[in-house]
Amino acid sequence: MNSDSAWRNALTEHREVLGAYVAWAQAVPDAEWTKPLPGRTWSAAEETLHLVRAYELPLSEHGMRLRVSRAYAWVLGNVYLRYLIWRKRFHHGARAPSEVRPSNEEALSIPKAELVARLIRTSESATAALQSAAPNFRMTHAYFGPLEPLMGMRLLNAHTRHHTHSSL
Repeated sequence: MNSDSAWRNALTEHREVLGAYVAWAQAVPDAEWTKPLPGRTWSAAEETLHLVRAYELPLSEHGMRLRVSRAYAWVLGNVYLRYLIWRKRFHHGARAPSEVRPSNEEALSIPKAELVARLIRTSESATAALQSAAPNFRMTHAYFGPLEPLMGMRLLNAHTRHHTHSSL
């Protein structure tokens, strides 16, 4: 698959998964927005803030701090991440790196409509930044290491799908 068609596919997938997440988030009753989700650690508000923080990574100067050895990150990024993207699912229960963990207080302080709008804006900015990134740009992930822009986009898609409460 050439780079242009790979990007088209990644962008189509992004619109699909983000749209599904936004539809789910908007459908969460306001009274339930800040309560822990059944079988989950976070509330819908916290999950949405978590996604905002994930989309902020390509926009930041530094990305995440690598938490595994470079060799292990290479294996995780070139084998395991590709498997996760192919599988279209993350494993539940994996601990989020601190850079993307939501603050309960912050999540509770932002009105639902504002937080969902922030997610949409941030995802659009991240998508544009990844598409226009210099060829040598790398988005550093705590476990997967430095990722080229297209792989970063695919990771964000898989991550958003992971948090989407639908049959996507």
